[in-house]
Amino acid sequence: MLRWFNRRMRGIQILFLLIPGMNFVMEIGTRWAKFGENHHVGYLLLALFTTIGGFSIMLLIDFFWCLFFHHPILAVSDKKL
Repeated sequence: MLRWFNRRMRGIQILFLLIPGMNFVMEIGTRWAKFGENHHVGYLLLALFTTIGGFSIMLLIDFFWCLFFHHPILAVSDKKL
């Protein structure tokens, strides 16, 4: 899901983060996909924090991060897109 999300145009990414429900799915999908790529404890903590209750805070941060940098915070794919 991370590579799929990062391939979208910036406007589509922002739209996904603005639609209620879709934003939660995108957050969870990108966080767990990043943890699946690296298996680093920091990505695990971020994925758990986002899943359990910090999704509203992460959504706001990711909204602005995607607006400026074209990928969710700490979730740029290491593989070629």
